[in-house]
Amino acid sequence: MNVINQISGINALLDSATGFVRELKQPKLSSEDFADILQKQMQNAPAQRLNALQEQVVAKSNRFMERMDFDGDGKLSMEESGMHEAQFSHLDQNKDGQLTVDELRAPAMKWLGDQSTTQNDGIK
Repeated sequence: MNVINQISGINALLDSATGFVRELKQPKLSSEDFADILQKQMQNAPAQRLNALQEQVVAKSNRFMERMDFDGDGKLSMEESGMHEAQFSHLDQNKDGQLTVDELRAPAMKWLGDQSTTQNDGIK
């Protein structure tokens, strides 16, 4: 067993050394290339944050639906939701007296979409 551990250790060292040698042989980035890469990443950052926020809205609305949908029909009645009538009515877009998960997340997604449009208008 001890010999096997030593061989595994030697193989790991060789792999590490091989990787190090490969890195040394690769050309380094020029400052211009680095600046270009950094600029592209910074331009993509707002979209990445927006995507992350949208994912959070989806996850939280799904969890809320799972927690509050006592009868398991995939919709919330006003009683299940625990909301005041005005809040519920505002979210109930089709006025059927039931909230779907899409209706729950619609205001947040609309706001995030508006933010995306605002950000994109500012980018030239």
